[in-house]
Amino acid sequence: MQTRRIKVSSKVCCIGSLFFAIADTAHTVEPASDNGWGDMAMYPTPELFNEVLADVTLASNNAPFFTQAIMDDPLLVNPFRLIFSELKSQPSKLKVEMLVYAFLIKLTLNQYTIKVKDRSRKDTSNIHRVKEYIHAYAHQDVGLEELSSIAGLSKYHLIRQFGSVFGITPHQYLIQFRIQKAKQRLNQGDIPAQVALSCGFCDQSHMNTYFKKALGVTPALYQKQISS
Repeated sequence: MQTRRIKVSSKVCCIGSLFFAIADTAHTVEPASDNGWGDMAMYPTPELFNEVLADVTLASNNAPFFTQAIMDDPLLVNPFRLIFSELKSQPSKLKVEMLVYAFLIKLTLNQYTIKVKDRSRKDTSNIHRVKEYIHAYAHQDVGLEELSSIAGLSKYHLIRQFGSVFGITPHQYLIQFRIQKAKQRLNQGDIPAQVALSCGFCDQSHMNTYFKKALGVTPALYQKQISS
């Protein structure tokens, strides 16, 4: 079994840990076996952290300084791994953005206690505009940036308010809507491969994954069942 080991002072980072290359902190990197090791790396800029925290605190210039070089918290490690796992399956832009955004929020909130500013609104018309936009452009690669712009909210508050209104994230709503559109097309006898592309999925395999997760059968089997 291969193990990654990174030494920071007297601490050792092994497989399953998050390692932060902190400026002005001496560290060495070496394999724990002759077989070597691999890693997954992300390079968020201070500006990106400022943007993420500004969504939470409504302040600016508040990127965190990570004093802890090694973290073994599964609540941080697992979301980090999920990002790279999903990248292997041609995910939508919205899904990648939400995974990265959620990870950075958890990471930064883990550093210190932040009092979240609540900008909730009784008027939910902006959230329903986002819903209508998803309906109109579900066949395209919708992004979190454009949805937050339509809502007139930061990304953080868009996700919170959308969840408050519909009980799910914008990405989950997008997938559900695509599946419903796919069912309509399949009911009409359209070919699954054509349905996948017209409904915004990367390909038929991509549609199969979500369709089976939601309905328990593949699109082809679903179509066969309704026609028999």
